[in-house]
Amino acid sequence: MTDPESLLTPLRQFIDSNAFDDAEKYMETLISLKSTPAEFWLLAGQIFKNASRSDLALKTLNQGLKLHPYFVPTYLDMADILIEKKEYEKAEKSLVIANKLIPNQGLIEGKLGQTYLKIGNYKASITWTTLAIQHEPQVPDLYNILGDAHLRLGQLDEAGLVLEKGLAIEPDFPRLLNTYASIFALREEYQRSNAILDRALEIEPDFAQAHLKRGVNLLTLGDLSSGWAEYEYRRQLPSIRNPRQNCPEWKGESLEGKAILIWTEQGLGDTIQYFRYLYRVKALGAKIIFECRPVLFPLFENHPVLEGILLRGADRPHIDLHCSIMSLPKYFERSLEDRHCVSPYIFPAVKLNDDLMDFIQKLDSIKTYKVGLTWAGNPDNKNDRNRSIPDEKLIDLLALDSVQFINLQFGNIVMNDELRQLPDPTGYISNFAETAHVLEKIDLVISVDTSMCHLAGALGRPVWTLLPFNPDFRWGLNTGKTDYYPSMRLFRQSTLNDWESVIRRVISELTALAGKGT
Repeated sequence: MTDPESLLTPLRQFIDSNAFDDAEKYMETLISLKSTPAEFWLLAGQIFKNASRSDLALKTLNQGLKLHPYFVPTYLDMADILIEKKEYEKAEKSLVIANKLIPNQGLIEGKLGQTYLKIGNYKASITWTTLAIQHEPQVPDLYNILGDAHLRLGQLDEAGLVLEKGLAIEPDFPRLLNTYASIFALREEYQRSNAILDRALEIEPDFAQAHLKRGVNLLTLGDLSSGWAEYEYRRQLPSIRNPRQNCPEWKGESLEGKAILIWTEQGLGDTIQYFRYLYRVKALGAKIIFECRPVLFPLFENHPVLEGILLRGADRPHIDLHCSIMSLPKYFERSLEDRHCVSPYIFPAVKLNDDLMDFIQKLDSIKTYKVGLTWAGNPDNKNDRNRSIPDEKLIDLLALDSVQFINLQFGNIVMNDELRQLPDPTGYISNFAETAHVLEKIDLVISVDTSMCHLAGALGRPVWTLLPFNPDFRWGLNTGKTDYYPSMRLFRQSTLNDWESVIRRVISELTALAGKGT
């Protein structure tokens, strides 16, 4: 059998010369050599991976598996690369094969637990990680994965027990401490959460996730200056969009006469909410070029505060500086009063399609009190299980005779019969500007914490936002109003996962409101 090192030498030379095409051709010439050992393909894949060519790494590893389909380390390396590329379903398939080839291995089971956590199958993550711990009880990372899975299911007590077992093995493990701190934040024990995060940061001062979590706790408590400073650590996380720009980042210097690109990085609701601060950027003498996603483009098109608007990835005019929209609060939000702005602050104007026009005309003819309803957020959001309401909990609300509910729930989600029978414009809507026209024709929006409540608030429409016990930091604590939107009321859970009492209160107040006809 051919020595792996003798085959790897030409490959390394090609890569050291950045001759990746030649490297790829070289690998193709070796496919026909049946004598190439499995270790060669594994090592070659690692070389490509270290050269930041994951595409060639995966191709090479696949080639190796065609010759050596029972070589488990190749499946594991493939899974690692696929997890980095966020191709979790493909990683799962690779790991399942590895587990069949060598069962009862804690390393493989732990990787499966991690992958299912990424996919969002938390029960499977718990199953596989529990098995991994049985085989590898001294690995602290496994307790972190298992604790995180319990947290995602809202099982705080179970998460606490698991994480404490991990910390008993390794008390100074920053990732364990970071996850453990989440339990107390979810219980609204923010000071205790931050004390744990402080310990993690003593051990690992540049731990971005811990800094970000600490910042969110501070913002929730109203410490805006320190909170927004810590929030900047989000930019170090691979999950946050942070594109390179061909100009300096704005650091608070004079903007008089400067062209500044304001770009978006997170959710649709975040963009709508913090668009308010573009007025203050404009007041500093800047010419604002705004970059956003296609679904938001018509909402902001021709807005008076903008010099221009671009889709992500489009060619840009000359710009002097850039800034993420989520970094603007760092400069403009020093107190709760700074959140106030004139409402409405967006003015969409878009030509509606015929189907949507017909729907709006029918909506106009309904004389009953009209309420738009959104009960779930984006399922890809890590906090979605916490903020979304199971459809069966809405049955009593939908039974109100004095209200005509309108379905404003976008996305392919499960609905009960009562929800499916509601008037539904979502099939005719392709962007937020069209949604805005529907909101102008209804009396009230009731929504969980998703982009719909931000759209209604930015339009100055009456909106009731239904919040979990531990809400997003922007809603603060123990108040039924928000400094962000004067037309919004907040309905909060009083205990964890208690949507029943929230719905009862909404029913009571909505019955009284609809009965008045106002």
